[in-house]
Amino acid sequence: MISLEDGIQGLDLWKNFNANFKKIVPGSRNQNMPQELSECLSILIARQIPRYESLVWSKGVKNVSGDAHIPASRVCVSTKSLKTKVKLHIKPDENTMTRVEIKCFTSDGPISFGPKEAWDVLLILDACDYIGYNFALYEIPMKNDSSEWSVLQLNKSQTFAHQCEEGRRPRLSFSELRAQLGQNCKLLWSGDIRDLLKK
Repeated sequence: MISLEDGIQGLDLWKNFNANFKKIVPGSRNQNMPQELSECLSILIARQIPRYESLVWSKGVKNVSGDAHIPASRVCVSTKSLKTKVKLHIKPDENTMTRVEIKCFTSDGPISFGPKEAWDVLLILDACDYIGYNFALYEIPMKNDSSEWSVLQLNKSQTFAHQCEEGRRPRLSFSELRAQLGQNCKLLWSGDIRDLLKK
C-alpha cells in the first residue's frame, strides 16, 4: 500500500492532468477520478479511524471480494490424510474478515453499483472539492444483501434488490442514498487530506 504522501502526489498528478487536458480541449469536463486513486485515498483516510487501522487493499488478493478488507482474526485448519503423510491446509476464516466496498463521487451524479458486488461495509468518499484537497469519508455499516440495503428505492417501482436480480447496475446519488439511510450513513472524517500528514 502506498503512503499518504504518495496518495497526495497521485492526486496532484490527476489534478494536473485535468488542468492540462482542458487547455488542449477547451470546455471539456474533468475526467473521473481513477478508481485506484479514490480507493487508495479512502483507505489512507479510513486508517486514521481506530477500527480501520488494519484495512488493506484487496487488489491481487485471491478469493476476497470488495475493494479492501480487514484481515481475518482467525484461521480455518483442515487436514487430509495421504498414504505417507498428512497434508495441512490453513486459510483465513472468512467469517472473521470484513469485506469493504469503496465508492467515490466528484459531482451530484449517481453512484453505480455492480449487481453482484458483495460487501460487509460500504465506504463512500466525497471528493467534490478535491481541487481544494477537501474530502469527506462516510461509512455505511450494512451488507449489500441486508434487508435495509435491499429495499433502497431507486425509482417509483424498483428497489436495489430488484435491479440486481435483473442483472442491472443500480444507480443512486449520494444525497438520495443518505436521505433513505439516515443515521446508517455516518461521517467518519472530513477535512483537508494534507492535514493528515501532520499527525
